[in-house]
Amino acid sequence: MRILVLLALISTVGCANPWGRLLTDAAAGAGGGRLASELSKGDPGYTALGTVAGIGAAEGARAWKLSRDKKAEEATTQRRRGQETKETYFQQQERHRPKTSSTLQVPVPLPERVTQDGVRLEPATQWIEIHQ
Repeated sequence: MRILVLLALISTVGCANPWGRLLTDAAAGAGGGRLASELSKGDPGYTALGTVAGIGAAEGARAWKLSRDKKAEEATTQRRRGQETKETYFQQQERHRPKTSSTLQVPVPLPERVTQDGVRLEPATQWIEIHQ
């Protein structure tokens, strides 16, 4: 029983350990066999069936986890592609948008007046540019 606990603890390391899958399957098979042996009062057929069921459960759990991880990775890829598409769209929109001037022109009406030299000036409008 202590060996089973040791194998279970070692196998929790996962994919970082190249022996993880082998140890997980061994521990699951041994646990399934032990449980089947206890329940069937030592019948070797049920013990073997319990071992196979334990290994199958471990492999099924691994397949489920890999499937879930793959779906999550695909969803992340799709989100990233969508974000890149939006960024490209907005960059193209910005490129084609007419450029607005940062200069503001303000009209200033000038009344009729006479300069110091005696020149008479007609009323006019002069434009002042304000740079932002």
